[in-house]
Order: sequence, then C-alpha cells, then structure tokens
Amino acid sequence: MKNVAYLLVAIALLIWQHLVAAAGVEADKSKVSEGSTHLTFIGSLSLAETKNAPAAASVFVGYVPAVFTSDKSASLVANTSLYEMKKDGTFTDLFGSVSSDWRSLTLTPSEIVRWCKEYRNLLRQEDGQSTFFVYEHEGKLLVVTVVVFDGKLGLVVHPLENGHVWNAGGQDRLVVRQPKR
Repeated sequence: MKNVAYLLVAIALLIWQHLVAAAGVEADKSKVSEGSTHLTFIGSLSLAETKNAPAAASVFVGYVPAVFTSDKSASLVANTSLYEMKKDGTFTDLFGSVSSDWRSLTLTPSEIVRWCKEYRNLLRQEDGQSTFFVYEHEGKLLVVTVVVFDGKLGLVVHPLENGHVWNAGGQDRLVVRQPKR
C-alpha cells in the first residue's frame, strides 16, 4: 500500500510539474514551428507474437482508467519505434513529427502493456519523466503517459489534443507503431 501511495504522489508531482510549465504555454507554442522535428529516433523494437497478453493491473500499480483496458487476447507481432524529445511540443506536435496520420501510430492497450513489460528498461526512469503512447478508444485518440516511480509503473491518460506543451528538457520518450514507408 505504501508503494501505491508513493506512485500516486509521483503522478501528482508529474502533473504539477507539467502544469507549472504550462503557465507559459503561449510563449512556448511560439517556439514550436510547423513541420519541425521534435524528436530524436532511438531505435526500432518488435513485440513478439503472443497468445496471452498480460493484464494492465499486472504491470501497472495504482489506478488504471477504464478507458485503458487491456483485452489480454492473442496479439501478432508489432513493430515499434522509440523516440526521445529534443524540442518542446504538444502531443499533436510530437506525434505529428513521426506521421500526419496519427491513427497509423496507435498501439492497442494490450500492446502498450506488453511493450512496458518487455522493454521496461527503455522507459524513462527518472522521477517526473514520462514515456508516451498513443492509442484509440471508442474513436478518440488518447495518450498514455507512463511513469516509473520507486521501481513501479503508473499511468495517466490524456486526450491527444490537450494542448499542453511538454518540456523537452525532461527528455520524455514516445513509442509508436512503426509507420509504413
């Protein structure tokens, strides 16, 4: 129970840090130019085919929102790309740096859970740093923000269009389905 409390404090701290940074959203947005690259490519990673995906509750501690439900069904191979932020931007700026077709970048909740379990060492590990994944729920694009605190994984879900400008100084990361070329 103590670890869950620590995780909730870490998530609250993460949200607070980003809200404080958002106080200058208009000034930050003026630094974000159209069509610019906000990300540095780190590498390509594949999720192996599986017959049973792990449940979200077995990977994440604390509250898992109902809009993020892992179906635990069999899943085919998923090729992903890992990026690190190098320039401030909103979610639409960040994911738009990879592809203008955001839906082509989405992973399923089951794939996100599998990615976090298989590549846990590649998630941002410092308090206040995040790894972002985009997925679709009932026709809406949402972003899962995964944080590591005290060795435990937690998540927060945001709408893709939330407008918050994320600070590149934290070197947050993005994981997307590898775009087709």
